[in-house]
Amino acid sequence: MTRRGFSTLMMALLLCSGMAQAASPGDSHTRAAAWLSNELHRGIAARQVRSAPELASFEGCKLGRVTVAYTGGASLELHCPAAALPQIMLVDLPLSPAREVKSLAAPKPLAAPKPLPVVRPGARLQADWRTASMHALLPVVALEPGTDGAEIRVRLSGGNRTFRARVLNARSVEILHEGS
Repeated sequence: MTRRGFSTLMMALLLCSGMAQAASPGDSHTRAAAWLSNELHRGIAARQVRSAPELASFEGCKLGRVTVAYTGGASLELHCPAAALPQIMLVDLPLSPAREVKSLAAPKPLAAPKPLPVVRPGARLQADWRTASMHALLPVVALEPGTDGAEIRVRLSGGNRTFRARVLNARSVEILHEGS
């Protein structure tokens, strides 16, 4: 082999090994550690990252479910725009920081606050009762709590007859039908 052929071959081998090192797990571990350090506001070393997704960039990724092992290691689920499915990253952390990471995971959505009842059981109300041939305003007692527009049971004041009624406001209801 000539000297020029040998140097060309060596250059090709060096280029290939350089590309292999660029795509090596160590590179993704370094990127993952830098992203985690920034995301968790604490130093994470590349040696603490046991496995990381082979993403070119972690930009736009968000932490999902975090599972903490008894040993303190953590399995982090990442939702990244560059990947169709969630990516899993395994990290070695001392036990207390692993629990802190779990608390930083994506928060559970808050449930919508339940509206407070406008009508409470035992409240004295005025019921609007309309039929095709009659219209009456009757005094009733609420048997159930209810919000605006909710259906509740009411009882005629001074009697035992019950009706289903729709709450109009804090003082009045509309009779829907008899019984319950």
